[in-house]
Amino acid sequence: MGHESRFKKEYPKAKKLYSSIGFIDSPFFDTKIYFTTDGFHHLRYNESGSERRKQTQLLKMSLIATAKIILEKSGTSQEYRKQFGIVGRKKRDGSREMKEMEYWGFVAIADGYNKKKIHVRVIVRRIGNGKYHFWSVMPHSRLKNKDTYKLASETITDE
Repeated sequence: MGHESRFKKEYPKAKKLYSSIGFIDSPFFDTKIYFTTDGFHHLRYNESGSERRKQTQLLKMSLIATAKIILEKSGTSQEYRKQFGIVGRKKRDGSREMKEMEYWGFVAIADGYNKKKIHVRVIVRRIGNGKYHFWSVMPHSRLKNKDTYKLASETITDE
């Protein structure tokens, strides 16, 4: 099955799974982390607004359930970054608002496809003094030959 047809089949499942989460209670932040539409949008599109490759989207979406578990259990963050970033849409004059953003990375070893252990990185973001929200999930390390390793199963959810 090609990436395009697999995407058409798996996308609705991933969206349903993601939407069902809503939020989790984080032991690290001692508050809720929200799974917002911004986070799901970021799984599909990069920072410049370009759509990610279907294969990349499928990989990220296949790790949603794992990301939830990692955030529910993580008491330690392995990465932290603070920077200014663009928020919202362009104004009439073409300018865009910028706000301070914080990012936390949580890395864990999780079961991948066929129970092979993989490193997974989950990113949580906060804009200004706003709420913490899921931002992204990805394999932690880049693989030399991505075609030889299968990190995710063929379906988004276990059936």
